[in-house]
Amino acid sequence: MYKTLRFLSLLMLFCANYVLLIAQHDSIHISTTLVSEEVPKYDRSLHLSPGFTSFLFRDFATSPLFYNGIGLRAAVGYEIKSDKSEHFMDIDYIIGVAFAANPLPATASNSTLAMMNTSNLYYHFLHKLTTFYNNKYKISLGGSFMNSFNVRLNPALNNNSVGIENFSNFMFSFKLNRDISRHQIIIEDLFLFKRKLMPAKRSLSFQCNIGLLNFNYRPGYAYNYLGEMDGSSTNPLIYAIENHQWSMNGIRLNTKLEFSYFKPYKNGSKWAYVWDFANVPGKFESYQSAFHRIEYVLIINRNKQ
Repeated sequence: MYKTLRFLSLLMLFCANYVLLIAQHDSIHISTTLVSEEVPKYDRSLHLSPGFTSFLFRDFATSPLFYNGIGLRAAVGYEIKSDKSEHFMDIDYIIGVAFAANPLPATASNSTLAMMNTSNLYYHFLHKLTTFYNNKYKISLGGSFMNSFNVRLNPALNNNSVGIENFSNFMFSFKLNRDISRHQIIIEDLFLFKRKLMPAKRSLSFQCNIGLLNFNYRPGYAYNYLGEMDGSSTNPLIYAIENHQWSMNGIRLNTKLEFSYFKPYKNGSKWAYVWDFANVPGKFESYQSAFHRIEYVLIINRNKQ
């Protein structure tokens, strides 16, 4: 009897210890999971970007000519990234000059000069979908919004010398990122001297934004600013956009190829090539444009130490 009670006591003690161990393991796992979910790690950075751009546009509401030009770009942006998502917003301003061949007789001017002023507001949200090939490749999907405001001046077109339009686009976004980081010190022997390359975080990425909902604010047929100006009662803004109307049509396509470089726990930089295409149909007032940009971006780390 005594041996039976002793055996049962030891068995109950063993079971109690086993249950306590399982409960302790589960509580540690749950608490670790909650901490990792409640306190995700975010990287915050400020982006400052000068750049050069070349562009081509044609607006039938002012002229059937193709205009080719070059310009300068300045932008400021802010990015918040984690292992699962990416938020980015920036605003830029582009100013440039463009020329068009004028099919007029030799006695007239054979070229026209146009000034292009453009401001863009851009935002995107991307969510990491999957990684593959030893986590070196990452695919992200999401959406973006882009708003562009153009003011074009061409005094040679007389009453059609000003072109004003706005484009607002809600877009589907796709991004492919390739990690090309250097994880160890590399010493290169260049015959005359040796170069020491320190570890660095580097990546190469391609992003494509495709317009799904494309809105534009443009005139009906032509820009005709022949109305009477009364300095005491005429609103300049209303006068400039008179006869404009909102439409939902057209195409907007934007692509970006980037090379990014970061030093450990320090700031970074990137080089980017951007292609931005827009087409707005119309019987008499169609518009097409394409921008090519080379950008240098200084990335300033804003994480709290």
